[in-house]
Amino acid sequence: MINIYRCPECSVGRLSQNSHDMTLVCTKENCGAQYPIVNECPVLICEKKSLFSHEDYTGGAGRTTMDLQGRPSVSVLAKTKRALLRMVPPLSISVADHGPQDVIDDIADVDSPPTVLVIGAGDQVFETAGVNIIYSDVALGGLTNIIADAHDLPFVDESIDLVIAVAVLEHVIRPHRVVSEITRVLSANGIIYSNTPFMQQVHMGRYDFTRFTALGHRFLWRDYDEIRSGISNGIGMTVVWSVEYFLRALFMNSKLESLACYAARFLTFPFILFDRFLRESPGLYDGASAYYFTGKKRNTPLSDAHLIQLYKGKQK
Repeated sequence: MINIYRCPECSVGRLSQNSHDMTLVCTKENCGAQYPIVNECPVLICEKKSLFSHEDYTGGAGRTTMDLQGRPSVSVLAKTKRALLRMVPPLSISVADHGPQDVIDDIADVDSPPTVLVIGAGDQVFETAGVNIIYSDVALGGLTNIIADAHDLPFVDESIDLVIAVAVLEHVIRPHRVVSEITRVLSANGIIYSNTPFMQQVHMGRYDFTRFTALGHRFLWRDYDEIRSGISNGIGMTVVWSVEYFLRALFMNSKLESLACYAARFLTFPFILFDRFLRESPGLYDGASAYYFTGKKRNTPLSDAHLIQLYKGKQK
């Protein structure tokens, strides 16, 4: 994949591997920026423009390393605790009628494999024959192929066929700049799949910045024709999160807080179950927990007048 990388510092030069010190070096004259390779994962971060530095990955700081689980404890208490936790209802259930795996399957081509870029790799694995998948993130993890800041994607123009950005845009400081970068790297007929929260409390602490309504999310992708869009997490999930965060604020003792939150999940779980049945309700669009959008690049931006005609909620 190195042939589609470009230097995130000068935004022009291609990268070449230096076999002596295991770095990638920009080949552009008067640039020569160098990027480390950590655990076979290139760190293509421009330190001048990013919150992150190369030292975050090479120095063992830890804040840019995902919490990968080591070998679990085999004690009876630990086994019992894990078994009980598996019984606790989840905080999130997707009700999307079309997910990222569906989009990848739609574009799969064994004869001419498309290139898919996953921004914010996390731990979701996509498995489709006839597709080249690049997992990118700002954290080192088991899936991550490349460390990249989405504000300055280290890929040449129009080199990607599909970008998957699930629960990403709320965690970047300048989402419109990230969208611009995604548009730049997508091919002429490139496709975006974006999933972004609306009614959700802060998660990931200091790295949580923004929320979007359904129309706000659509406006982000105004340079795209809609293929499909809808609710990915419903208002029931909003209720569950609200109750849990209320309890977090109420209890000062961390153990009591955890017990109260686990108990609350059993009591509020039925609200999440309603989301699948309410997925098409106009009222759900005004209070959904998250929305998704799938679109293909278009020649002219969506107009503001057209945007407001796309409102699907109850507040006419």
